[in-house]
Amino acid sequence: MCGRARPLPELTFAAELTSSFAEMLTTLSGTRLPEWIGEATDADLLGISSFAAGLNSDSDVVTSGLTTG
Repeated sequence: MCGRARPLPELTFAAELTSSFAEMLTTLSGTRLPEWIGEATDADLLGISSFAAGLNSDSDVVTSGLTTG
């Protein structure tokens, strides 16, 4: 086998979710949080899904923190 190995789809999706969350943090785009939580929960990636569930349990506070500077 030559060349680079292809990344696992799960790792690629985990990286996309992580990047998307980081963008919400840096741009204070908390209105996107419910959509992100849904995607992260549906991803069924243990660490990310668990993190999303925690955010969801206090989503009003988290959204407020992500939308004010």
